[in-house]
Amino acid sequence: MALNDSENLEYWGRLIRPLVRRRYSLLSSSGGPVNLFTTTSDLVMLLLLYILTGPDFAEKHSKEVVPMMQPYARLRKHECYVLGRRISPTGRLLDGVERRMKMLIEEEVAFRLKNMERFRHNRDYLQIVLNRVGGKFVAGICPIDSSLIHTAYPGHIVGLLDQGHANQTTTFAWSLVHAIRSPLLSALRQPGSKDLLEATLHETGRLYSNLMLVRGTTRSQTILGKDIPKGAYIACSPLITGRDPDIFPEANKFRPQRWMTPEQKLDEARLKNAQRSGTWNQFGKGQFACVGVKLARLILLDTLWSTILGNDAQPGFDVQIVSGIKEGTGIDDVGVEAKWSEAYLGTPFEKGDPVMVRFKLKSAS
Repeated sequence: MALNDSENLEYWGRLIRPLVRRRYSLLSSSGGPVNLFTTTSDLVMLLLLYILTGPDFAEKHSKEVVPMMQPYARLRKHECYVLGRRISPTGRLLDGVERRMKMLIEEEVAFRLKNMERFRHNRDYLQIVLNRVGGKFVAGICPIDSSLIHTAYPGHIVGLLDQGHANQTTTFAWSLVHAIRSPLLSALRQPGSKDLLEATLHETGRLYSNLMLVRGTTRSQTILGKDIPKGAYIACSPLITGRDPDIFPEANKFRPQRWMTPEQKLDEARLKNAQRSGTWNQFGKGQFACVGVKLARLILLDTLWSTILGNDAQPGFDVQIVSGIKEGTGIDDVGVEAKWSEAYLGTPFEKGDPVMVRFKLKSAS
């Protein structure tokens, strides 16, 4: 699949890393505090737009699309499903976003299909799909004739922007808050800390996971002595499983070291076992496994965190929390509470006052 192709990922990395460094450098130069979650949200949406639709489309439309799509996932509240979209005020906002995105994407697709030789060598996701299947595509499901193309690509791109944005935004923001509020950030800046950074990502996924997942049964079965008929819906909470002290000692503590071996290497065996047993589901499993895992790692670890930490060629950035901390609150007393069900069921944003931070470019060593 295009999202997991190593050459595509390498190209996208070269494309987006300068964008992140430029953004953090501007924030450092301005010196003013910014909302960590909102700033990260805008930046991740911009990166996804570059990857999925290409630099030309992103540069032309990002000032409109980023603020329009940024709150999209959080707008999809329960009232939309209970009242219906046309009745719900939130539903009408969602419809407006989707109509506008449909217009922008279908115009872009139609233009590219008429000028395929001009765009054939572009490396954005949209063009890669167009090169492979042209106008016969509905989100990878079934072929259609060209008159129905507008029902396919806009919804697919909007879905990828939506699903790829919120979890990456909040995973990075929570991991950074915990790192700043503990000795972890200093440890991550040490040589040979790549495995610790991986462990930090997994620990963030354990503690800030989905509140609830709902799945339909495809056959009748018995689970823990309960007969479950075919077609029933079962809800489970990765969040509760991730807090089970019988599975994770000191379950309410943020401890990336739990995913490390005594030799301070990433414990691959434990990770695989946790995923197989369902005790850790950061990226899903089976047919519901996230198709964008490698892309998420590119953005989270190899771009956002890599820019913060820096390297021998380019210094990183210090991040100082200036407000939004309430001592004694949040997971492991991090000082910030998470907002799960009040917004949506995925990885949560912050609750209460915004976390305001300052970025400062570190001096070259």
